[in-house]
Amino acid sequence: MLQSGEPAAPRTLAPTPLAEPDAFTLAFRRAEPQLRRYLRHLDGTASSDDHEDLLSDATVVAWQRRHEFRGDGCATGWLLRICRTVCRASRRRRRIEVAVGTDIQITAPITQNVRDALRSAKLDDDRLSLILSRPTRQKHILLARYAEGMPINDIARRFGCAPGTVKATLHQATKWLKDHDPAADATNGA
Repeated sequence: MLQSGEPAAPRTLAPTPLAEPDAFTLAFRRAEPQLRRYLRHLDGTASSDDHEDLLSDATVVAWQRRHEFRGDGCATGWLLRICRTVCRASRRRRRIEVAVGTDIQITAPITQNVRDALRSAKLDDDRLSLILSRPTRQKHILLARYAEGMPINDIARRFGCAPGTVKATLHQATKWLKDHDPAADATNGA
């Protein structure tokens, strides 16, 4: 308790959970198998070298941005979003190289289509963040149903619960997601 004449102790900012190299390394090693599967799924190329390059690029980006991780969600979800961003950038780069060749510099102004694509990517990131912020059971059931396309009965078997529990969990989670949809926030704020 402060006495009447004592100054308050200065507040210091807490370090981010991944700021320490050891914490980052541990979080990355735990998530690495999931990141590899996710990149194989997203990229779709047959070359494991491409996947290794993407994982390497994602590691560099995550390391550079590790101070930005606030710890609101899980570190794996944060790393997955970085992998997705790196994979999209790589795909975009490959499409541009195929379309115009690697020798040509692109200096065209940003068109409305590019702005819309960037807005859409940001919206996808925000939606994925919402899904990853849900409680563990909701998050896993949502991803199994909508990302993996599993039927209700298979999800119930995987998680050792009744199909009705899966349906109720999906209903609760999708209702919450609709209520907190970033697209609705963007149209209400505009």
